[in-house]
Amino acid sequence: MAFALPMLAVVLAACTATKSGQTITAPRTISPAEAMILPAPGGPTVLSVIEERFSDGVEQKVVLSTEAANEGQNYLSIRIYGPMERAMQGRKKLGYRAFTTSAIRGEIAREVPGVAMRVSDLFLRNSYGPFGYAYGTTSAGDACIFGWQQLRSPEADRSNFRNTGAVQVRLRLCERGASEKELLSVMYGYTVTGSFVSEQWNPFGRPRDATATVGTTGEPIYPRDSELESNVTTSTIRRVERPVVVQETTEEKPAARKVIAGEDDVTRPLVRVPAPVDDETIDDPAAGDPAEGAKVIVPSPG
Repeated sequence: MAFALPMLAVVLAACTATKSGQTITAPRTISPAEAMILPAPGGPTVLSVIEERFSDGVEQKVVLSTEAANEGQNYLSIRIYGPMERAMQGRKKLGYRAFTTSAIRGEIAREVPGVAMRVSDLFLRNSYGPFGYAYGTTSAGDACIFGWQQLRSPEADRSNFRNTGAVQVRLRLCERGASEKELLSVMYGYTVTGSFVSEQWNPFGRPRDATATVGTTGEPIYPRDSELESNVTTSTIRRVERPVVVQETTEEKPAARKVIAGEDDVTRPLVRVPAPVDDETIDDPAAGDPAEGAKVIVPSPG
């Protein structure tokens, strides 16, 4: 019995002892000089940069100034998936998910509450590749845009642990009295400045041949003014009905028909953006060896 008492004390002490302290990953404010994505010079003013590190990547939210009256904060955010330092292994994962129709609609509803947002079906491209966006206005005179873009090497290039990783960009911007074209310019002007020091990490793919890209796939695609909602909704289209006159012939007369013509010719986009995948999780780009079957490189609005 005398021997059992010391052993019991040891067991109780082990149960009550606390483990050594461990740093918990959490968002932190960093200097704008450390931002991994920045708007173009002369664009929205950067107020602060919030960063959080995970076991499979880094997320930064560059907070932008705003004068809009509606709820919410303007920001330009970036998620970079790739190999993190050893100290981050075993920590919380950022978790890669491809852009999907339902996910984007959910983000728009959360980030731009109370604003009727229209997802654009235009095929647009900045210097990084295709992107998508939604636009809407409020009765108070605020105009809002929510844009998204993914950078990832084509599946054929992601072999032998080369050209791995991914970058996802989001823009939430509301401004009083701004036009759709002005807000859209931020999606064309931002710069990605962050990367991983790794020979395997390269979400941009192989460099294109300069002679092959001049005037073709290497140049941004901008919308025409007539294709933007702020311009199209201001035009008035009147419907005019007029019968088609058919000359008499020896053959049987066809029945008279009516056609409806519009006096204003509204240009419609000739190219439709491919729809996002149907809510499926694509392979993890941070793992270094992407699984077969990744179908979407840069999802855009459906």
